[in-house]
Amino acid sequence: MKSATPSASSLCKDSPTGSSSSWAELLADESAATAIEYALMASLIAVVISASVVVLSGSVLAMWEMVAEKLDEVM
Repeated sequence: MKSATPSASSLCKDSPTGSSSSWAELLADESAATAIEYALMASLIAVVISASVVVLSGSVLAMWEMVAEKLDEVM
């Protein structure tokens, strides 16, 4: 029984331009998948950085307020 989806070789044979190598190159090209993976990693890193800033902002602010108070006491 034949599959309903055409194979890469049948697509190349039926190509109107007759360039079988370009279809094979297109089907074998994984650069778009790699770009998507990098975009997902970059967005995950951005989310982690944003969450860290939100979590740490209170303690960093408290630390600088303490430093300002100590400086006021000294001066």
